[in-house]
Formats: sequence, C-alpha cells, structure tokens
Amino acid sequence: MTVPTSDHGRFPKVTIRDAVPVDAPALAALERVSPDSGPLAVEIEIKDDYFALAARYPGVRGYVAMAPPSSAVVGMLFASIAPTQINGDLAPGAYLFALRVHPAYRRQGVASSLIAHACERARVEQNARVIWAAVASRNEPSLRTFRRAGFHQERALGVRIAAPGLLPHRRPASITCRPAMPDDLPYAAEALNAGYANHQFWRPLTAERLAVELATVHHSPADVTTGLVPDGNPVGVASAFVPGRVARLRFLGLRVLPNPLNKLLSLFLRPVPLRLLLVRYASLPADQPQAVTDLLRCLHRRHLSEAWVLALVRDPLEPVWTAVFRLPGLNASVCLLVRSEQPIEAARPWCLT
Repeated sequence: MTVPTSDHGRFPKVTIRDAVPVDAPALAALERVSPDSGPLAVEIEIKDDYFALAARYPGVRGYVAMAPPSSAVVGMLFASIAPTQINGDLAPGAYLFALRVHPAYRRQGVASSLIAHACERARVEQNARVIWAAVASRNEPSLRTFRRAGFHQERALGVRIAAPGLLPHRRPASITCRPAMPDDLPYAAEALNAGYANHQFWRPLTAERLAVELATVHHSPADVTTGLVPDGNPVGVASAFVPGRVARLRFLGLRVLPNPLNKLLSLFLRPVPLRLLLVRYASLPADQPQAVTDLLRCLHRRHLSEAWVLALVRDPLEPVWTAVFRLPGLNASVCLLVRSEQPIEAARPWCLT
C-alpha cells in the first residue's frame, strides 16, 4: 500500500508504503545516519536487516517514506500489534518503534506522516484501541512530534544502567541460577505473565510465542535465566537481549556537553563498541532484594564476553524498583507516550518490553 502525503517545506511530496525485504539495505543506511537525538548520542550500524530484528515482536509491519524524484527511502517506522493489557483488560494495542528520518528531511513532516499512517492502519486493520511509543526523556524533537500526533498521556520509566557482573560476591548467593532450556519455557511464560499481571502494556506470553521470539536471529533459550531457591523451586526469571549481536553501537557524545568536547570524546570512544545487555523481560521477587541482585548478576556474568553493562527498564511504582536501584550504576529515564480514547490508569505500573 502506497499513500501520498501532503506537501511539506521545500520538498514537493513524500509517499508512504509498506516496507518490503528489498528495503533492508536502505533501512540500515538510514539507521546509520540517524543517531538518537536524546541525551546520549549513539551510532547504530545494523548487521542484519530490520525485518529479522523486528521479528522478536508480535504482529510486526514496517512503513517507509519515499521522496521524489528518486523515490529514496527517507524515513521509516515499525509497528507491533498484539493483545495488550490495558486497565485490567486485554485489547488490541500497537507499539511503534524504530522511527527514523534522514537528517536532510527533518522538520518537513515526514515523522508526523509516518506516525499518522501507522496509527490509521492499526486502527482500521486491527481495531487497535491504544497505541504507544518509547522516547528518551530528553529527546525533545521526538517528544514534540508524538505529542502533536495525539500522544497526550505520558509516563517516565526508570532505566538502571549497571555492571553487576563485574562485582565480586560479598555474601553467599541467596539463589542458584541456570540458563533456561526449552522445557523451561512454559514456566518462564507463566512466571512472566504472573509478574506483569497488573502492568499496563504487557502482552501476555505463551510458551510457544516465547519460543518463537527466542528462535529469532542471534537469540536462544539460553538468554533466559531462571533463579532457584535452595529447595530447587524457581523464584524468578529474566530474559536478556544483546544488541551487539545484531548491530554495532558506538558512542558519539552527550548532548549536555558543548560540541567541541563531544567531538573530543568521540575521537577516543567511537572506535570502542558500546557493549550493552538489555533485560527485556524480568519477573523478579520484590520481597527478596538479594535474590534480585543475584539473578541479574548471574544474567550479566553469562554475557560478560558480549556486554559490559546491563540496562533494565522499570516503573518506579513497582516494588522491585527499590531492589534494582541498589545495583551500583547510573539512572536514566525513558518516556512512554500513549494515544488512547480511554485514560490509562496511572495507579498501575506501566511496562516496556
């Protein structure tokens, strides 16, 4: 499907159509020239195509914006549509991600057109009742774009960036940990659904769906860690994703610093890849803070050869956030912006997976 947009600025027109596999090189090039404009500037060079990467999400479809006369791809946006927990019920929900616009085409309405197109398709084709996106809290251009598009409900989630795998044990571990095996996936799905039972934007998992996600490119069941108490019963589970398997990440600078200083930092840091471990799913025992630390430490140690630091996103309303906050590290935040006809209850924790 191809849809023309209205005129914007000095460019006569852009059109939006469904992304197709042949677009993969253009999407990788667009990612490379469009680093995040939030407080932390990171260059991302995709090793595999976006379609393989996006397959981790259910119900994925991508859209690209093209500019005449060459029909070059100047913007992209992906949407994942699946049953989603909203105010205690399940409803069709769309998560928007990977919004990128070529620097030469910014401030021309390309991002707004992509968002409007994705929202309309989700509403008409899947009856999506709620649509949300995640933006770095200080990425003002993206925040303004989503707000103008009707994303008026917001929540800041905490991001803890830590390196627990590098810390020595100062006390006996309260749990033992092991990587998951295929037979563990039913328990993992059940534990995660129970752990996120009260969360806004949680997509309930089945063992089969979890197996599909873990079978995508550069992923495996071993990326799931199960924590066991001394009697052998499981007490928590966490699933990790290593971005370095699918992309090269390089640090470009901090937006809060003057440009000359950022350029100097970039000279020293850009040759060094940014090795990050993202905790995507985690059902952690809020009443056992030491078990939380042990499980995350074990998860990180298993990936030390690939990742130096661990990042975990949590709503500060969650009781487990107190235990996560105890991990030595730095705090950041990410803003969830929501477009919905009904108010999203603020008393429930929100989640981003």
